[in-house]
Amino acid sequence: IASLRETAEWLETFHGYMIMLISYFMAGGTAALAQMCVAGQPTGIAGVAAALGMEAAVFVRCWRMTGEALPPTPACLALIAVAALMAAYQPLVGAWGIVGGVLGGALSGVLAYDVLYGMRVVLGVSMLLALAGWEFLTWLPQVVWQWLVVAGIAVWEVVKVIVQAVRGV
Repeated sequence: IASLRETAEWLETFHGYMIMLISYFMAGGTAALAQMCVAGQPTGIAGVAAALGMEAAVFVRCWRMTGEALPPTPACLALIAVAALMAAYQPLVGAWGIVGGVLGGALSGVLAYDVLYGMRVVLGVSMLLALAGWEFLTWLPQVVWQWLVVAGIAVWEVVKVIVQAVRGV
């Protein structure tokens, strides 16, 4: 927990809260994905892998910003030792999950700003489309709107009947 506290605070201080969250989710998500896909078992304890991924994210970000890595802290070294022991002796913590967490954290060190920009674009475009749709719907006369609802219900029912016929229901 000490290592995660150090890395999370470092990422939040220098890059912001959202970058810290994206890094943590990418590390934890790739840890679970690697453990499930490669080892064939669900990850029971992915926190160690996510914490190691945060260490990798800090390493990559420092390397990209300054050209040199931060020296490992005692908490980082303790986390690496605990992760190695848990991967070897704890069946719910797999080595592939730890590898996935480190790779996900390292990728987040490179891609977190792109992910954040993509999220902003998707949210912005979605909100603009929703506003445009609302303006269009409130602009339509009441009768046209009612006919569109009736036509939509009719299309839905026809599709439902076709699907039921194909399934033999």
